[in-house]
Amino acid sequence: MKTELEFLFGSRVRWRLIKFFMLHEKVALNATEIIEKNKMEAKTSREEAKKVLAQLVNAKFLYSRTIKKQKAYFLNSKYSFYDE
Repeated sequence: MKTELEFLFGSRVRWRLIKFFMLHEKVALNATEIIEKNKMEAKTSREEAKKVLAQLVNAKFLYSRTIKKQKAYFLNSKYSFYDE
């Protein structure tokens, strides 16, 4: 059963990733590390998580940067709704 926040944000994966980055605002991790820390083990969850990460970068909620030949993601603290 979906929670109210899952309905608001569209999916459990999207909500988990947004919540993760809001709670860990100074963290920069690659997709595999993010997926592991959020316990997204099923193949479909992993694929959806990578898709959602790309969407969050396009929305400018996250930034991505290549660090040691891997793309790392981190929260954009200047995002328009960051303070809310």
